[in-house]
Amino acid sequence: MPFIKQEIRKSLEQGEVCKQFGDLCYLAYKSMIGLWKTQPRWTTYHIILKTVQNDPISIYGEDLQKTVRFDSEDLVTAVLAAEKVFFMKYVWPYELEKEAENGEIL
Repeated sequence: MPFIKQEIRKSLEQGEVCKQFGDLCYLAYKSMIGLWKTQPRWTTYHIILKTVQNDPISIYGEDLQKTVRFDSEDLVTAVLAAEKVFFMKYVWPYELEKEAENGEIL
């Protein structure tokens, strides 16, 4: 669940370490959004998905230092959970837009 309280988000941005699983999800989700906003297109999602599948811990980037209280299984699980939310909120609406623009596949 990446939608943690605003005060927790702020503390993480100020360098605090993650205390709960949702904090990990937030950091992973935020990273995915950052990549998507540079180029909101299928190719960007493809890169994100390949990273999630092949090297999920790298999604955390510089925020990895904030995850010291958790083991690698927790980190990977949080990335997988965040990716599902990311797909629903960003990629799926993009796909619906492209379907409307280019037509349904029958």
